[in-house]
Amino acid sequence: MVLGGVRPASRSRFLLGSLLSIFLLLAISVSTSIVHAQSADISLRTVFRGEGLPQGSSDNYNEVNVTSLYGFSGNVSLSATVAPILSNGPIAWFYVSSVNVPSGGSGATAILVSTVSNTPLGNYTVTITGTSGTLSHTTSFWLYVSAPYQPPDFVVTAHPSLVTAPLSPHVVVNVSSNIGLTSFNGFSGTISLSFNTLPGPAVFITPSTVTLGSGGTANATLTIQPFIAGNYTVTVTGTASGYPSHSVIVSFNIQPPATDVAVLAYQLTYNANPIPGGTLVLTNSFTNAGAALISVTRLTFNLGFGSYVPSTGLPLNLTSGENKVLTVRIMIPLTATLGNQSLVATLEWTYYAPSQGLWLQGPTKYASGSISVSQSPISAPLGQIIRVTELMTNLGPWLLVAYAIASASGAMLVIRQDKKKQKNLRSHQSLPSNQ
Repeated sequence: MVLGGVRPASRSRFLLGSLLSIFLLLAISVSTSIVHAQSADISLRTVFRGEGLPQGSSDNYNEVNVTSLYGFSGNVSLSATVAPILSNGPIAWFYVSSVNVPSGGSGATAILVSTVSNTPLGNYTVTITGTSGTLSHTTSFWLYVSAPYQPPDFVVTAHPSLVTAPLSPHVVVNVSSNIGLTSFNGFSGTISLSFNTLPGPAVFITPSTVTLGSGGTANATLTIQPFIAGNYTVTVTGTASGYPSHSVIVSFNIQPPATDVAVLAYQLTYNANPIPGGTLVLTNSFTNAGAALISVTRLTFNLGFGSYVPSTGLPLNLTSGENKVLTVRIMIPLTATLGNQSLVATLEWTYYAPSQGLWLQGPTKYASGSISVSQSPISAPLGQIIRVTELMTNLGPWLLVAYAIASASGAMLVIRQDKKKQKNLRSHQSLPSNQ
């Protein structure tokens, strides 16, 4: 039986389809409501390009990105921590510690990471925290601190760097030091050795070229042949193509025989309160405390009012153990400035080294002090007289010029007056007489 033209089975299918449609619409509506009900949020992401960081360096080619979710907008504060926490460990911070994130957009800032030269080597974890109100998210990345790159190189050393040896007169003796070369950081190649020194003894390096393998060592010998006692310095330089050169300084102390040892003791005493016009007495005591013959060749005294060199008594020779005194007298000028003045004595001397057959220059000696030039009752008037005399001496030429000008002017005046008289006389003679 069909009711209203619709069969029961068809009506059932229609009702079932309607119910399914209503259910689907309700499900879609509920799902949409759930989506719109999600709270605003953010996400963090790091872009770190410097996972390996050498000691004593920094890296700023990294960044953290903050992305808006579900309509979030606002400022996000960033902080960073490094684990494990070690003394002199890596430090991480941000170029900008607060990022403004627009709704549906993102913001970013640079992550700065630095180490010091003694940062412990190894792996570290850097944790980034982003906070905005009650929102807080973290992200992290790992960091490896490595040893800094060291280019291949080599070093030059001397053993010993100070060589002390006695002089053997009239005999060729070799005095040597070992030159060591060491490879670093995989260096290998050929090194040329050269030296630089002042003129003096003969100098040799053998061999002058060495080959150095990676991580290896090599040796050469620096030799001098001294013929005079003294101190000598030699600079040895190693050069390899494409690498910086390296040098070492070797000092040689060649000691003289006992017969050539020269020691001069010098003492200066003087009267410290001379007066203008008086005499400064300088007593110079010399003692030869060595074995060689000594000759004092020059003495110079520098004072505030001049420099003086004794004209007699030099050269003065002293044998071993001998003591001599040289007295020098200097007249204090009447015009000398009163008060304290410095006094410096300079002594030059030579000695004869018999084993070497040479006269050698001894080291210059100095003695210094001060004198106080004071005024005496007699020196004051004398000084005034001398100063007046000097003034007259300076003014004398000008007074002569003035006298000559005045004399010439007087002569001209006399001539003019004489001419005037002659003119008047001629005029009187030319007048006619009254008849």
